[in-house]
Amino acid sequence: ITPHVIPTFHTFLLPFFTVLKDIFEKENDFLIIDVSGEVTDIALVKNKSIKESISFPLGRNFLLRRYAEILKKPIEEIRSLLILFSEGKLNSAVREQTNKVFLPVRKEWLKMFHESIDEIARDFLPSTVFLVADRDVTGWFMESIALEEYSQYTLSAGKFKVIPIETPLLYKYITFSGTIERDQFMALEAIYVMKHFS
Repeated sequence: ITPHVIPTFHTFLLPFFTVLKDIFEKENDFLIIDVSGEVTDIALVKNKSIKESISFPLGRNFLLRRYAEILKKPIEEIRSLLILFSEGKLNSAVREQTNKVFLPVRKEWLKMFHESIDEIARDFLPSTVFLVADRDVTGWFMESIALEEYSQYTLSAGKFKVIPIETPLLYKYITFSGTIERDQFMALEAIYVMKHFS
């Protein structure tokens, strides 16, 4: 007989925050940004506690779809372009051209990002940002958040220091076996589960 199990649901921000708090023990105040398929989630952490959180409906898929429309290319090609961009593997001419294409989409995402920060920050905005996103878009979001126009935001203590949470950072806490995909979202969930339910 299968035991009766009552499932519980939570956003990814909870395990992400809990694992970050353990890994970066000296950080008291920071922003958490989780970019998923359709949504960007933001949490404001002060004195090691989540004070506010907010979501807006522009995530990774928004980025891929919008560039596919603009460049009239399949999404797989857009993913490859974004990976090359993130890894700094585009020559300067192509990168400059790519940045021009990125600009209107970046402004669209940043507008909602600014509005969300307005909503939760009020009189306090930390300068450290922890970001989790898929590999193909991590560089794009890092660069967007660290843009000069946003890093000088009136509530900010200075330029944002954006720290991407990628799987190599987690190797100290989790082991991947065989050919299993090194996915940072699953790794963070696994660390959270091992710590709190084992």
